[in-house]
Amino acid sequence: WAALRQVVDALEVPQIDLPGWLAREGLDGPDGRPDGVHLSPQVNERFLLELVVPELERIAASTS
Repeated sequence: WAALRQVVDALEVPQIDLPGWLAREGLDGPDGRPDGVHLSPQVNERFLLELVVPELERIAASTS
């Protein structure tokens, strides 16, 4: 994992910190991942709306 993390961190692309967001929101346990792996539909929607969509909009605005 550490080697993969180094490769990803070396890329000059925007990254979204899902584990960090889950922890900050108090969703890093069963509330966020009811089966222990996958995000609940509600948490998935929040993640997209709060982090992914704004980042995509920022990227789109910077390339136009």
